[in-house]
Amino acid sequence: MPLAVYRILYLSHLASGRDFSVVGQILHVSRERNQQLGITGVLVFDGGRFCQLIEGTQPAVVALAQRIRRDPRHTSYRVLFEGVDDAVPTQSRWRTGYCEPDDLDVFEDGSDGDPALLLATFVRRLPHWDLST
Repeated sequence: MPLAVYRILYLSHLASGRDFSVVGQILHVSRERNQQLGITGVLVFDGGRFCQLIEGTQPAVVALAQRIRRDPRHTSYRVLFEGVDDAVPTQSRWRTGYCEPDDLDVFEDGSDGDPALLLATFVRRLPHWDLST
């Protein structure tokens, strides 16, 4: 039986007074750290907001989400989905990238919606975003 995959999908905003250079810093550190922690997922940035799906073991994912929540480069951190299931990770490795500014509006506007639907919407949009592998 496969190990359960724990997932957190969140939306946050680039903190006021921060410029785009922090995005490069976040991407660089997340690629290295997440591989070491056995975390897979996707981080996208639209110029003002981050939306990230984190997948792995519950302790690793929760610890990472707590660090992100405390990171002063983010504000308005909001969990859109959190849960565990037997499904394989949607990503085989860590990926990062960019999306169009209005691509994340559905998560802003739909933040009070069904968490499973928000996760499915995020996964469905992945092929349309500029992601590195």
